[in-house]
Amino acid sequence: MKNYMFKQLDKQDAKAMFQLILERIDWFEQKRIQQWKKGDYEIIYPLEYYEKESKKDISMD
Repeated sequence: MKNYMFKQLDKQDAKAMFQLILERIDWFEQKRIQQWKKGDYEIIYPLEYYEKESKKDISMD
């Protein structure tokens, strides 16, 4: 079993993560998978959303 480490995004990570989402949306479209449709997802959750969320304290103590 793989071990995963979760961490809070910082602003720079948010940009990279958002780009990954956009690439995944394109991949879904190419494969004709009805998930995260282009135009919908990035309007509902724009880069600014992730940047704002990256500033929140989500400590799991």
